Amino acid sequence: NKEVGSSAALSMAHTRKDTIKTRKIAVLAAGGFDDAGLADLTQALTQAGGQVKIVAPRLGTIQGAHGTEVTVDCSFLTSASVLFDAVYIPDGDESVTALLNEADAIHFVREAYKHCKAIAATGAGVELLRAAHLDVDNMVGTETVGQEVAAAEGVVIGQEAQAGKVAAAFITAIAQHRHWSREMKHPVPA
Repeated sequence: NKEVGSSAALSMAHTRKDTIKTRKIAVLAAGGFDDAGLADLTQALTQAGGQVKIVAPRLGTIQGAHGTEVTVDCSFLTSASVLFDAVYIPDGDESVTALLNEADAIHFVREAYKHCKAIAATGAGVELLRAAHLDVDNMVGTETVGQEVAAAEGVVIGQEAQAGKVAAAFITAIAQHRHWSREMKHPVPA
């Protein structure tokens, strides 16, 4: 119902846009994620008041490319993007390859995007955005190719080993809560 959607957008328009306190951020990862990148971004988000939750193909623990072990908070089977305010996909070829083989991971990203939520990805994580049919290259602009961090309409991307630099732009995007400007501009199936 279009009228219900409009009233929801109006009520969210009054959400505080200067903080990410209490906002829930889903980190989509699998074994082989970028240890340092995940640690840097998690630290920045939690220091800003965000609540970071690891969402993976299965519950238990996953191991980073350099041996760091993290506990999985939710699996794709037991969680959905509607439970989160933002999504981050860390670098890590092995991790991203596993996520690309998970239809639920791709759906998670599409749905978060369709609901105008902030999304960030670093390094290989950008490939999951492409697999979700987010036209990342056109959204952030081709002139940003080669730059360390690019952001547009709540989508933030960075090259390998740039999670620390992505964090500031991502925190700003999360604080906005929703990015309504992309609602009609870049439709995606979800």
